[in-house]
Formats: sequence, structure tokens, C-alpha cells
Amino acid sequence: MVKTRKAKEAREDRRVGKDLKRLPQDINIYRWFSVYIKCIKELEGRTLTIRSKKYKVGFSSHKWWDIIDPKSIPITPRFIRESNTNLPRDIDRFFNVNFWHNNRDVFLDKTTIFPEADIIETPKDYNTFHFPKDYPIKKHIADLRQWYKSSELITKKVRGRSISGANTKHNAQIVLDNSSEEILKRLFHTLRIELTNEKLTNLDIYFQVQKAMYKKFQIPEITRKNAQTGIGGKTTRTSRADYEYEIRKTQRDRRFVKILLINLSNGVFPKLDRLI
Repeated sequence: MVKTRKAKEAREDRRVGKDLKRLPQDINIYRWFSVYIKCIKELEGRTLTIRSKKYKVGFSSHKWWDIIDPKSIPITPRFIRESNTNLPRDIDRFFNVNFWHNNRDVFLDKTTIFPEADIIETPKDYNTFHFPKDYPIKKHIADLRQWYKSSELITKKVRGRSISGANTKHNAQIVLDNSSEEILKRLFHTLRIELTNEKLTNLDIYFQVQKAMYKKFQIPEITRKNAQTGIGGKTTRTSRADYEYEIRKTQRDRRFVKILLINLSNGVFPKLDRLI
């Protein structure tokens, strides 16, 4: 008996639901998108300081907030809270029951409609093509390419980057950029811990974030030790110096998550390196 290896499922196929509708990004990007919308709802009216400038948190007049009504986002249970107890459960419940159930269709890419006998009227946001039944597949493709070229919709490459006359990559109502789930999770916990305990240092926040993300993480004890100087006297140093990178990273994350929230309110997610 000859064993055949099962073909590995392609990454893009994993985004196809049971209804054969396709998501442009992995599901976790949409999960964290909903979490940060919830954070804006909880912080609405408050002020965030980014590089000495103050920005008011709230929803802009962007079209996203006509599609996803901020009034439909509940305030409770709050995600920005000191305790991490039951927080993953609350996030899953909010996403699956409240957010995803009501908004999934706005994130789906439009896909090919295969004609059926009972389809009479074609949706306005689709282009319709009719090919002869005995038309070769190569001619199908050649005619479509020619149509896109004449319509100035075909993507071209200029110096290694793609440009096009229209958005040919994704065509959903709301298109999100790709990102790392781990980064979005880390930034969320950084925001939550910073806003619920303002007395914590960057190193304290780093330890608390690691503890929230990894249950087995043990917060080390920061000790002070005496060290000999080259001159013969004594000086005091602290093991905080071993965490200089983590301190700088946490300081950066505190700024990045605020930028992310302000950009999200203006219709871009997730963008955290600069304000749009």
C-alpha cells in the first residue's frame, strides 16, 4: 500500500470560513482590533500625552465609525483594569459574542461569484464577465488581463514596490494592516498596567507585562550590591543595569500604544511608529 502525504493547508486557505468567505488577515488581528476599540470607548474624553503634546481620546468622523457604531461597544466589563484575573475570558466573550458576530462581514474580501440559473441581477460592486462555453482558459486569462490593463487597475512595479490605480490587494469594507499578535498583546498590557498604577517604573511595568503574558514568569528580586572601584573606594550599583534594554523597550511601548490608539480613532490599524 502506497502512503500519500496530505497536502499542507495553505496559509490563505486557513482564512476561509465554512461559508467560503475569505478574511484578508488572521483572526487574531481582528480580535485585537476589537480590544483597542474597546479601550478607546473606555478612555473616551481622556487626554494622552505623546512627545509633550496632548491628544484627546475618542472616535473621529472616519467612515469606520459609521460601519462599526461606537455606541454598540459596551463599557463593561472594563479591559483597562489592574487585575488580569478573568481578563482573557472577558476579551473572548466580547469578541465572539458582541463584536465578531455583528461585524464579521465588513472584514471579508469580495470573492468570485459563480453564475447560477436563479441569479438574475448582479451586485453593483461586482464586474460581470461572460465567456463562450468552449473558450480556452488561456483566452479567459488574456482577456481579463487586457481588461484590467485598459481600466488602469493592473498592479505595476516601480523600483521594487507595487503601485496600482486602485486598491487591488484587498476590497473589504474595513481593511487592516498586518501585525504580530504578540506585539499587540504586549502593548495592550502595557497600556492597562500603566493607566491603573501610575507609580510603577518602566522596569516594574515590564515585569508586570511579562507576568500577564507568561504565567510561569517569575519577577526577579532587584538587589543592591557593593562593588569595588578602580581607585580603591567603594560605590553602590544595582542590578537594574541588567535590564537597560527592557526599560528602554517599555518606555517605547508606552509611547507606541498611545500612538496606536490615536491612529485607530482616525481609521488606521495597527500603526504605531508615527501619528498619521
